[in-house]
This record gives sequence, structure tokens and C-alpha cells, in this order.
Amino acid sequence: MKVLTLDFWETLYKHRGTAEFRAKERQRLLLDYCTRSGLAEPQRLALTAFDVVDGFIKASWKHGVCPLPELVLEHATAYYQNQYSAETITGVIEEINHIYTAILKPDLFMGAAEFLTWAQLEMPLYLISDTYTIRGVTLDAVLNADGLLGLFKGRFYSDAVGFEKPNVEAMRQIISSEHVNPTEVIHVGDLVDRDYELARRVGCRCILIRHKESVLPMDLDNRVLISVCNSFTEVRRVLEENE
Repeated sequence: MKVLTLDFWETLYKHRGTAEFRAKERQRLLLDYCTRSGLAEPQRLALTAFDVVDGFIKASWKHGVCPLPELVLEHATAYYQNQYSAETITGVIEEINHIYTAILKPDLFMGAAEFLTWAQLEMPLYLISDTYTIRGVTLDAVLNADGLLGLFKGRFYSDAVGFEKPNVEAMRQIISSEHVNPTEVIHVGDLVDRDYELARRVGCRCILIRHKESVLPMDLDNRVLISVCNSFTEVRRVLEENE
């Protein structure tokens, strides 16, 4: 193994609190923002903005369409029947992203920081992550706040590069820039349909990390899947065994 790639969500980081907690905090903070900004019907906007934007972005990706910022703004302004300008909607989206660097900042899984500190001394590290309303620039801010941003040689976020996993383009760029064979790359992630499938399609190997117990399909190719781990201690052990 010469290169290690990792996912962000549910691999290195988890969302803070429950979905209900996050929704209440977003709405509370957005209401304050909309009120301070003097926006019309601030409560309606605060209650609906995240779902309007996030729902459109996820639906676009589901249909294989990259949700460009201008398309997101077009959808949102139409949803609110042009009550709010594109500039206003942009400000709301930026405020949502700011919230995820503060009170809703994602939490590192136990051992993730220590693992990354060790791993970057052993091999180049890359991040390959799908993003939605919470964009790559926000995830970079989270990594920077935790002192981890500089550990990665490169980061590939779907909102920036225009494709989601298991699209192999990001991995191909990494393989090309590092001058390695696909089999010399190991990808660590949590999802079979995205992380394992990415590795399978490009010809590299995969470690699935499952921070919670879950059932996996029985037909996964052991030429692709090296191991299923429940902690970064286990991931490090597997990597050391596969040097």
C-alpha cells in the first residue's frame, strides 16, 4: 500500500446530536439571522430553508445531475415565488454552513485524529467525500479547526468536482498524480454502495469502518474488501498488516 484515501461523513466525523436536535438548532439560529437581516416572513424562511435547499441538491444528485449553485438558487427563488432574491438565498445558505462550523460542528469519531496523525507519516492521505448543503469549504473549515486539514495532500468534494462516489474520477486523478497502481491504494469508508463500490470499480482495495453494528451483504468480493473494522485502532492494525 502506498496511498490512503478516506471518506468524511460517518468515517472520520459524525453529525452532532440527533436529527431533531440539529433541525431545532438550525431553525433557531436561522430565525435569529433572518430577523436581524430584516427579511420578510423570517419564521417561514427559517423553518423551511434547509429542507428546500437540501432536498433539491439530493434529488439532483439522485438523477445524476450536479446541483450547480445557480441551479440551487433558481430552485429556491422559485419555491419562494421570488419573495427573496438570489443574494438573500445565498446569504441563508452561507449562514447554514456557518452553523456547521459552530454549534453544529461535526464530532470526530474516537481515535480518528490520532489515526490520521500516524497515517500521514506513513503515506499520502486524500479525502474523497460527497457533500450536499454543507459544502466542501465548510468541511475544510471543520478540519482546519481540528488541526487536521494540513494532513491531507488533497481533498475531493462532490460539490467542487462535480461528481459523487462511486464515480471513479477523483480516484483516477489520485492514482495518476501519485504514479501508483490501483492495487497500491486503500480506501476507507462506511458505505457499501459508495465506498466499497468506488474501490471495486477502480481496482483498489477497501476497508469498511462501521462505528455502529450493521448487517453487510454476503457477496462482497474479498479481493476488494480487506476488512470490516469497528475502530481506527483496528484500521491501523489492518494497514500495518498490509504494508
